[in-house]
Amino acid sequence: MFNEAAMAEMRKYAARAKAQIRDRDAGPTREISPGVAAVEASAAAFAFGCADGRSGGDGTAALWTGAALHAFSFFSGGESRLGDHARALGTGALAAGAYRTGLAAGQRAAVGRRIRRPYRAPRARHRRPRAPRHLRHDGENVE
Repeated sequence: MFNEAAMAEMRKYAARAKAQIRDRDAGPTREISPGVAAVEASAAAFAFGCADGRSGGDGTAALWTGAALHAFSFFSGGESRLGDHARALGTGALAAGAYRTGLAAGQRAAVGRRIRRPYRAPRARHRRPRAPRHLRHDGENVE
């Protein structure tokens, strides 16, 4: 049933499967694409900006989180994909924290100076509700 040629073929397949498993277990070593890193950094900056705006924070939580994520990516190894994602998220968190801290510093420096306010669109007037056509007082429908 199994001759030497079939056994040699099966050994070849087994060796190839073992090599694939060994390569997969070694962990991914590819870097994430720059587009993915940019999206992750932007999403992290947006999330920390929303959290700081909602809680009234000063941005220090974002700075500490960004520093912790960069430290994690540093200690996880340079070739780790998880480290690359942590680095991108940490960059976004640092950006959000730095923006918030810079905004506060600029506002403190501008005390007593005329600050140009952002444009605000005028509010729309509220229209009075109109009665349905069959109930209007136009002479015909008046009882």
